[in-house]
Amino acid sequence: MPLTSFIACQVFAIADVPGRREELPPPPLSQAFVSLIFDGGFMNNTDVGQFGNLSKRTAGLEVLAEGRLTRNLHWDLRLEQRFDEYDFSGTGVLDGGNPNDPAGDDFDTSDQPWRNVYTTTFALEFSRKQGANTTFGGIGMQAARQRSADYGDGRAFSGHWGITTRYSDDLAFGWGLSIREQIDGPTQFIPVLALDWALTNDLSVEGWFGPWEIREPRIDIVWEAFSDWDLFAGFGYRRDRFRLDDFSGIDIDVDGDIDDETIEEWYQGVGQDSAFPIWVGARYVPDLYQSFEVRVGQDIQGELQLRDRNGSSLLNSDYDGSLAVSLRWQLRY
Repeated sequence: MPLTSFIACQVFAIADVPGRREELPPPPLSQAFVSLIFDGGFMNNTDVGQFGNLSKRTAGLEVLAEGRLTRNLHWDLRLEQRFDEYDFSGTGVLDGGNPNDPAGDDFDTSDQPWRNVYTTTFALEFSRKQGANTTFGGIGMQAARQRSADYGDGRAFSGHWGITTRYSDDLAFGWGLSIREQIDGPTQFIPVLALDWALTNDLSVEGWFGPWEIREPRIDIVWEAFSDWDLFAGFGYRRDRFRLDDFSGIDIDVDGDIDDETIEEWYQGVGQDSAFPIWVGARYVPDLYQSFEVRVGQDIQGELQLRDRNGSSLLNSDYDGSLAVSLRWQLRY
């Protein structure tokens, strides 16, 4: 997947990007369409309780490919590499304390709950259209970790299946079920919901809820305001869970000494960042092959967690993010 009011644009196939503008026809059986997506965003100082203050920067590169195996059987492939930089400050529990304070002699000023997180995502989805119904399903894999953690320790898989029914030219609704692994957590069974509803020729509501390895859970109201411009507003859900490096422990009581009881708990632990982002945005679509998008928003009902290797919570703080901005550029060929 982003934190406090940071709303990094996530992964969408071309049909999943809000807006009902004319799309390219399906590719011939022997060809595929490929999209390149560059996105990035930032969030400035936000108070996150026990975690202190947090600033965050995110950058990502995504490749989407779509093609057909038969006339009615389509496939979509997604590969994404994302980098999240977390900068914690303002608390002696997690930021390493004050190196000029003798009480902080046992601190390493580099000790933070986490810093740079690398997330690799792979997803493959198939869909088959039969009359008014479209059956879909797929698998996804995501590896999220700090650089020194083993790739396999941050890996989790997901799978989903569902069916979408088009009730009219203006309304389609889909439902299904997904199964998700979690890093050091229980397997999840969550519903899959999809909505495509044209209120007018220029106004539509589009949404998806399901495994975020496939696409971002969100719902948008989209207005095709001008010939090349879309305006939209929406909300979604985001949860990033990742494997942490091997740290030496944390100073629970902020007395300048690492607490022995935390050393094994902290080792190869798990970080989690979840929130409900809300946003407004604009998208410029000069042609069918590219688009430029800017979003401004805020994370609400956010939560940061630090967990041990068994999934038990060590630290937990709620937050509401500050203003955040994200940019996105998509090319298709």
